[in-house]
Amino acid sequence: MSYKLTYFDTEGIAEPIRLLFAYAEQPFEDVRLPKDDFWPKLRPEVKSQFTWGTIPVLELSDHPGQMISQSMAIARFLAKRFNLVGDNDFESAKCDELCDALKDYVSTAWSGILHETDPAKRAARFQTALTVETPKTFGKLNEILLANGGTWLVGNRLSWTDLLLAHTNRSLQKHLGDKADLTAGYPALKAHSENVFNIPTIKAYVDKRDSK
Repeated sequence: MSYKLTYFDTEGIAEPIRLLFAYAEQPFEDVRLPKDDFWPKLRPEVKSQFTWGTIPVLELSDHPGQMISQSMAIARFLAKRFNLVGDNDFESAKCDELCDALKDYVSTAWSGILHETDPAKRAARFQTALTVETPKTFGKLNEILLANGGTWLVGNRLSWTDLLLAHTNRSLQKHLGDKADLTAGYPALKAHSENVFNIPTIKAYVDKRDSK
């Protein structure tokens, strides 16, 4: 069994997928297109190779000539293969629920800021993300985490939900720098992220990634 993941030469929405591979110690071909080719500059002849004209895409040796598109679909697929979707159908659904909530949070709170060109509107969006959307989402996740024992979000072991939350925390914080601390007031979430990134296989991957 071999895997081929295609995305840009950056973390972005493909990084949780790479973290899944790292945790499972599953080798894969990590194809990285130049960052200068970000959408919409990616050439039409390159886009046409992919089902929806977007990346990431995942190709598998046991399904030759086919690919899986969309980052969340790929992550869910691999989480099932790597047994990171909880211990039953209910826990699997809760994983999906929380991951979809995280995706909605990023989209609602932060995605629009990246594309806003008006400084005043950008500043207003930023404040809304910090004072409205983040407390709403992180407050609920903090509550869910504590109610489940404080270590994992779903069940009694790591799931792909934990990887996605830890990555989201770290990725957003990296972009924010010293402008804000998203986990201020949510010590359980802060400890959770540190716990995930201290898992040996995850830590080894991130240390190698960040040393480049």
